[in-house]
Amino acid sequence: MAQYVFVKIRQSVEPSKIFSKLEQVCDLLTPVAIKGKSKNTVAVWPKGSNSFYAIQNSESTAKPEHGALVIGWVQQSNYNGSDLFNSESDGSYAVIKNTENELSFFSDQFGSRTLWYYCDESAVIVSTSQRAIVALKGSFQFNEEALAWYLSSGCQGPFISWDKDVKQVLPHLEYRLDVAN
Repeated sequence: MAQYVFVKIRQSVEPSKIFSKLEQVCDLLTPVAIKGKSKNTVAVWPKGSNSFYAIQNSESTAKPEHGALVIGWVQQSNYNGSDLFNSESDGSYAVIKNTENELSFFSDQFGSRTLWYYCDESAVIVSTSQRAIVALKGSFQFNEEALAWYLSSGCQGPFISWDKDVKQVLPHLEYRLDVAN
């Protein structure tokens, strides 16, 4: 299965530094059994705007089109031409949309394609992998609540991440961020 990472940085940055970090993250996420056999994609988001993306194990995955990275399958219901993908679509998906002025991300009504995010004063990171976000932000803040859930139920709990700073995108909600603010 492919893992997706999106990074938007407030200040201008040398793309080679971000590419290097994203390539390291893709390598970190690649299971030993497929190392050297899988293809990874690391690129600048179309139309730039200090945004980058990486897809680990990207052999048959779609790249960003029309300003959106679609993860999974989307059936657009009642398409009226105003917005190519929205949170009212049907399917099993997560979508990351990025324009010069706005960043938004969401998953389907059941959260079948889980997205995680981290935001601070310098960057926003959205990914299908908590591990990728922790590697990119460069620190880990252990979440004891996840441990309690894991010990009692064998899972980390609903909408809880292993890192206190990493949040799950709640199903059927669209997160919209104004780039200027």
